[in-house]
Amino acid sequence: MGKLGDAKAMMEKNASADPADVESRFYLGVISGEMKNPIEAKKWFNEVIKLDPNHYDAFASLADISYKEVRAIREERNEIGTAKDADVKKRQELFMKIESKLKESLPYWEKCESLKPNEEAVLYGLLSVYGDLANYDEVTYNPKLDKLKKKMKSLNLEVD
Repeated sequence: MGKLGDAKAMMEKNASADPADVESRFYLGVISGEMKNPIEAKKWFNEVIKLDPNHYDAFASLADISYKEVRAIREERNEIGTAKDADVKKRQELFMKIESKLKESLPYWEKCESLKPNEEAVLYGLLSVYGDLANYDEVTYNPKLDKLKKKMKSLNLEVD
């Protein structure tokens, strides 16, 4: 079964034995991610936050998974040419899918910021998400982006 498989089996046993076991559920999310199963990882991390609504690491993991999905869609879109009408249509569909996935990831990033307001990785992640969303809705996201940049500058973090 392998080390990850063995660890997963042990954590599943612990999780089924104790419905309130946050730690086993969190590690099941981590293991699922390591096993390249983001759907299952998200399921476990969501179980963690149902049990502990302020579990920073679960929110950070969900933010990371969801933003990786955005990058994968963006890469797929970038590989499609623009010579054919069907390609242009597919690129537009993926462009809209990117927006949807960004909006899906945003609450995770914002929750992480509320839990650890000065965490550098969170602030840079949120900066990326706000910046990307500003391409779709400048009125809503540019003010958030400006506010975040001011905060980051006050923390001596590098921003444009």
